[in-house]
Amino acid sequence: MKITKLESFSTAVPLKEKSVLARSQHVQAISVNVRLYTDEGIIGYGAARTPGPGLSSESHESMRAILDGYYGPAILGMDVLETEKIFEKLKMVRTGNHLAMTALDIAIYDAIGKKLGVPICKLFGGPVRDRVELIGWIGLDDPEKMANKAAAFVKDGFRTIKIKIGSPDGKDVDRVRLSREAIGPSIALRLDVNGAYSVPEAIRVINQVSVYDLQLVEDPVEDWDFGGLARLAKAVDVPLGADLVIRSPQDAFRIISMNLVDFIKIKIVKVGGFHNAIVPPALDAMAASWVDLATLAHRQTVKLHQGGVSLL
Repeated sequence: MKITKLESFSTAVPLKEKSVLARSQHVQAISVNVRLYTDEGIIGYGAARTPGPGLSSESHESMRAILDGYYGPAILGMDVLETEKIFEKLKMVRTGNHLAMTALDIAIYDAIGKKLGVPICKLFGGPVRDRVELIGWIGLDDPEKMANKAAAFVKDGFRTIKIKIGSPDGKDVDRVRLSREAIGPSIALRLDVNGAYSVPEAIRVINQVSVYDLQLVEDPVEDWDFGGLARLAKAVDVPLGADLVIRSPQDAFRIISMNLVDFIKIKIVKVGGFHNAIVPPALDAMAASWVDLATLAHRQTVKLHQGGVSLL
């Protein structure tokens, strides 16, 4: 099944309400979509959403430039079923560009699934669960409004609430306190700082809110600041999590082996798609695969999350 053409296009879907993070806010969800055409008439569809200003070096314009100008031309005429050859070729064309790669990766596996008549999960060993617990996600807002949203999520059946903090307005402790009071003691509560705190700020705020029975605090400091994260881990008694820094198995292996966090989050879109997230690449003896990572995480009692869903 040969690849005959690749098309990309952008879509923008308005959000019901503005999404506000510590370093970013947006009112629409912008995605880059891919159509992958084959000589058998099968079309694979893929998409990757851009995470918004301040959270990625990729934009929907840059993603389309990479897809249309580099990735598409490089794989014309290749067999969709020969994924190893395809992805090795793409690595030689342009490294990085994980979001653009994700959109193409999903289109490739969508075409393969259609060819074989199976869902994508069957291509990677089949489903391992039939239910996934979702979390109630709350962006930065006035503390009272965030608490009301948290209570509404619980009323709708959510058992885990995640609230964004990291604002310079000095109200983060109130955000956590009021949210905990609104949801009660039996609901899991997570915080996400998106790397907005300095180390002293993180130590001060996390120690203040530790009395509110937190499941974890995600990305409390800048993703590059491993030294600061180490200082923080010794200074607080709350589980810490990493998301922004995890872009490859090597990133995760490094942060776990250094005993810096208790949770890591693996996002398919951020690591470049299913192929990079699930299939161990050809690596030398010093590198890591997700298989090695899972073993190390188990030994270090670190939990793996996929978009907030516990995998270990």
